Amino acid sequence: MSSSNPLPNRPKTSAEWFLGLLLQPGFSFLPALVIGGVFWASAPDNGAYGFMHPTQVQLPSLLFFIGFYVAAILAATLGSMLGRRIGTRLQHIGNGPTAFQNAYYVFTAIAASGVLLAWLKVLSVAPNVIRDLAELNGNAMKIALTEDYSVVYSLRYAAGPAAGVALFHRLSLRPKARMTRLCDWINLVAVLLGAALSQRMLITQACFVAVGCHLLALPERRISWKSMLIPAGCILVIATAMTYVRNANFYADRYNVKTPAGVMQVQIARYLAAPMQVSLSVSRFAAYRDSDAAHHSNMKYLLLPTFLHDESRKTDFSGGVGEQWYLGFTDVDKTLTTNSALAEIYQDAQGNTFLFACIAFFLFAVIATGLIQLKMFVSVAGLMLLYSFAEIWREYQFNNGLVYFQLVAILAATVIGIAISNLQTIKLRRYQTR
Repeated sequence: MSSSNPLPNRPKTSAEWFLGLLLQPGFSFLPALVIGGVFWASAPDNGAYGFMHPTQVQLPSLLFFIGFYVAAILAATLGSMLGRRIGTRLQHIGNGPTAFQNAYYVFTAIAASGVLLAWLKVLSVAPNVIRDLAELNGNAMKIALTEDYSVVYSLRYAAGPAAGVALFHRLSLRPKARMTRLCDWINLVAVLLGAALSQRMLITQACFVAVGCHLLALPERRISWKSMLIPAGCILVIATAMTYVRNANFYADRYNVKTPAGVMQVQIARYLAAPMQVSLSVSRFAAYRDSDAAHHSNMKYLLLPTFLHDESRKTDFSGGVGEQWYLGFTDVDKTLTTNSALAEIYQDAQGNTFLFACIAFFLFAVIATGLIQLKMFVSVAGLMLLYSFAEIWREYQFNNGLVYFQLVAILAATVIGIAISNLQTIKLRRYQTR
């Protein structure tokens, strides 16, 4: 995905500096972590931000908390430095723009098929979808999808990165090929339909991939805050509408929040503050716990994809969200299930938490930054791994089944795209030799 164009001979704008953090695995999660800390410190006592009482912070637990994220920054930064060097040496590998284009077409078919199959399942189980949406009960669709769940429905997760490439095409590159434009619009519609199935993270992933593609492929293009206003505003409106349809009744009944803007504000604060609450609680637990009371750790679960975990560890069978083992000593709403990589890693690594985190973040940073240097469709997989780094503040995604499906789909599309490109080349050469 890296560009052969020279870097711009001008100072970077503040918007470019900020967006550049997305491609730095050691720093991409910091904005959300800092903002989450602000929300956590200013949380009301009615539980709207996911908890009633902030956990007590003392020096040992604070040092554990800070130490974890400092280790993550250092390990990921060192890994990205090595990955960049390796990727630069492998930049010559690739089959050109035709293979990338073919892979994109294949990936579009995967994403669209996954979303279509998921919607057919929802409509067969819950035919009154329109009524549910009108009654602001969007969660009914997710419940319908997870009944007798099949892995084929996980193909819908490909809609996130596919729509990211489509956004990059429509907003930045503007390719003229008719097939590419058709695939772009298919992917943009698919990500909206996929996000409507209570998977709004697909929109976030699409935005991340689009920004990453632009920064990597068109570094000479100037980006300003002003140029981002309209796209960001449209995305915020869409996200607000989907959040309101899904959660309006919940926030109205519990916290008397009834406007779309109010629901979105509380939702953002809730998702940012709760991981900070859990991270600090787990840090306190780790710093003060009696070693004799330690439960048996099993690091295999940090290595196995979540769809291979025991059913007892899952709270969400569609995505394999891990069990909330910390509820016994943490004041947090049990409906919030993604509450920091620190909590998820400590559950199974315990005394080896720092060691495991350093090794994992280093290796995945090497892979991610190496992949994005390649001029192949598989570089999108590198962007998805970088997105996983940006989510460290709330979730350890490197063993998440959702991410595995996305990476495998991208790799499969890349291989098929290269094969199609090679067949086209062979066919063309045979035609020319006649």
